[in-house]
Amino acid sequence: MGTPRSGAIDKQARSRKRLADIARSIAANHRSELEQWKKSSAELDRPDWLWESLLLSFSTMGRSKGAAGLMRNPELHGRVTYDALAKLSPRERRRTLKATLRAAKLVRMPDRKAEWLYRAFDRISTEMSGIVRAKELLLNLDGQDAKMQFLQTFDGIGPKYSRNMLMDVYHPDFRNSVAIDQRIQSISKALGLSFKNYNDHERFYLTVARDAGLNGWELDRLMYRFTKTFLDDLFLNEQDSAKKSAKSNNKRTTGDRLSKVTLPLGPGSGRLESQADEVAVDDEFGIYKPLFDGTGGYLTLLNLGEHSKSKRAISLIMKCSASVSNPYQDICRLLRQNNWRPHLVGSVAIAVLPQNAQAIDQLWGAVDRDSWVAPQLVAVAFLRDPRFADHAGDRLRFWSSSVGPSGKAPAALVRLIELLPKAPDSLTAAASAPTLVNLLKNDVDSSGTIAEEWLRSLRENLIDLGVSTSDGTLRK
Repeated sequence: MGTPRSGAIDKQARSRKRLADIARSIAANHRSELEQWKKSSAELDRPDWLWESLLLSFSTMGRSKGAAGLMRNPELHGRVTYDALAKLSPRERRRTLKATLRAAKLVRMPDRKAEWLYRAFDRISTEMSGIVRAKELLLNLDGQDAKMQFLQTFDGIGPKYSRNMLMDVYHPDFRNSVAIDQRIQSISKALGLSFKNYNDHERFYLTVARDAGLNGWELDRLMYRFTKTFLDDLFLNEQDSAKKSAKSNNKRTTGDRLSKVTLPLGPGSGRLESQADEVAVDDEFGIYKPLFDGTGGYLTLLNLGEHSKSKRAISLIMKCSASVSNPYQDICRLLRQNNWRPHLVGSVAIAVLPQNAQAIDQLWGAVDRDSWVAPQLVAVAFLRDPRFADHAGDRLRFWSSSVGPSGKAPAALVRLIELLPKAPDSLTAAASAPTLVNLLKNDVDSSGTIAEEWLRSLRENLIDLGVSTSDGTLRK
């Protein structure tokens, strides 16, 4: 019998081959675009490149469309160039940064990022003797690690952006790098892969690149630009495998396929246990299959960024839900699976339907299993669970006293608790526990912001579709 470690290695090897095959095919179809993107290296010749790269990084952090709100808006961008800010007093500079990032509607966390930029400007202009000298200091450092360490001395710049800033200009030291972002994480999640740290995650994709005959930079750009193609191809492969498995196991009894998820709360404290009727977990999507037909309906729900497309996807969920007298069994089936895509569709189905205790229970169960879309699931719970405060408090207290999840779900809960008109004192205390605060440091995706903005977008879509948003705890 193989060990758990050998099983994980085998899984990574299978995933690596699947991804390499897909990447090789996509690269062959888009070789001319790859070569064109490499010409961005000319940007590095700009004297103010470092400042412009910081602006771009912060505008896209948490939402790639933020670049359109700031960098591609000549009026707003013109206010925050290095030369424009250099003419202002420190107080005016801080005020201008904050006002401009707020005005760029698509930029997330504008106030925090404005403060990061203010501090960066101060360091560059004083400690580094100006923007030209700062760029020289960076580029004169030897090797990738030294350059990354330099960039990470700026507030807000971590492992991803310290790579991405120089990958954007196709710097020789970063041509075998991968900037792990949400899109790449979605591919890892679709494969059921998890990694202990950023470096392990990057090493996996570098081996994929090698197997596909690419460098890390090329694979990174392809995964960023063609995420949907990767996911759709993986999904089609998954469906083929599921059909083969179903044929070979068609005599398995329903009881063999039942699963029940429990979250232990510690000795003597009982369990946080699913109360819904047990549902067979398989690879079928029930009445919601049209969301997974290859057109990417489920993927539209991930960010709810394009209102018209989001509205169509949610309308389709409403239509599917109305096709049977009791859609909750299929919703529970979606939420019990180990893939984030069914979780996303199932959670939105809960949002468009009247409250159902069993479905809400399964929603929390997916959160407990650290679903990759935990921020979206928490947002739906906030909207539809009348006992949101109780259920949130149970989890925060549990995570404060034991090994918690990735940080996504806690960060989302803590942020949405702030939206409650009057949070119980016990809930506020649980949200500020020191051990929980440390856990939140594991959240590298700004999950609290994702949950709040996704909730706002969902509510706007529901209102447009005539769905009540007053059933749960939503007040703001």
